[in-house]
Amino acid sequence: MTKVFLKDMLDRRTILKYFVGLVLIYVGMDFLINKDPNLLSINFDLRLVLFVCFALFTTIFYFVKTYTSTENTLLYYQLPVKRKKINLSFILSLIVDSIIRKFLPLAVIAYVLKAPIEFYPIILLMLPIICMLGSLPSSSNIRGDKKLIVSLLLIGSIALILFLFYKTSLSIGMKALISILAIFILVIILSKFYLNQAIFSQQEMGSNRKFRISNYFLKFILAENVYLINTVGIILMIIFVSIMIPGAIKIPLALAIATVNTPLLTILSTDKGLATYKKMLPKSNKSLDKDYIKILFIYFALVHLIVLLANQGQMSVKFVIGLIAFTIFDTLVAYFMENKYPIVGKKTTMAVWKSPRKYILGAVVFILSFVIFVII
Repeated sequence: MTKVFLKDMLDRRTILKYFVGLVLIYVGMDFLINKDPNLLSINFDLRLVLFVCFALFTTIFYFVKTYTSTENTLLYYQLPVKRKKINLSFILSLIVDSIIRKFLPLAVIAYVLKAPIEFYPIILLMLPIICMLGSLPSSSNIRGDKKLIVSLLLIGSIALILFLFYKTSLSIGMKALISILAIFILVIILSKFYLNQAIFSQQEMGSNRKFRISNYFLKFILAENVYLINTVGIILMIIFVSIMIPGAIKIPLALAIATVNTPLLTILSTDKGLATYKKMLPKSNKSLDKDYIKILFIYFALVHLIVLLANQGQMSVKFVIGLIAFTIFDTLVAYFMENKYPIVGKKTTMAVWKSPRKYILGAVVFILSFVIFVII
């Protein structure tokens, strides 16, 4: 079953793209570091590790939520295979996918920034636990009290690993060995009362009938948790980057992070029915284009306001005007790309979210804001 899940999640072309991306990340960051050794100075302490854990959880959460919304997932549970084996195969495939898509790019960045050797095993050891934690909300047939118990066990395991690496004087090898043993015991425990029962599938969308909302996109977003979770995650990452990263480089990074709200910025590409409805609806009656622009503007205004509040020490007329300009710029470019160049030829929502197009706006914003707020 592991091969089946991996075939859904990864293919040779995707793996090749990611390895090419790793090379580009290394070359680009190495160039910046050689130009100014203090430009990307980061303290790899406990707070940074916690931030990385949260970022991994957020990305894995909506990756799993999207993947489990496909019909294939439920079909797998109808095969004559034990449910525990299916779920263990799914978690293992998710771990492999997360190592390639998330851990390796993170490791390359950490290597260029000369991270301490302990940073790599900490993240790698916590990744299986985070994968199980991120997939937990998608186990639709598990009661809330049991989910709470599972989440506490998973969070407790993360706390144990952090305690071993930050509060004990054991060797790295011994810390890693104890952590691996703890993860092994955790998997055995979860297999007895959770993984042998869980079905990872998309939960039904909630209802907003109690509220009269005229904006169609706002109704759509409020009905699907992944949009709200992703936005909250981005806001927290912006705050963390603004607080933790020294120097002016944190402004371009925060503004670039604000543009990676993939679900919101690909909403027409992921919902073909919505795109068709938008074309058929007379603009004189109800313009979905205007509704989408309003939602994009509200989102970018919100995240840029948070950037402003989190960086009050950088307050200046240029900073305020620049954020206003980037709010307008991000809104127009995001709308233009999604309206004129939607992502096509993808069979699933997950495939749309993996499209390289999502990095275009972030790269442009990072370069422009770097020139405006760092160089000039």
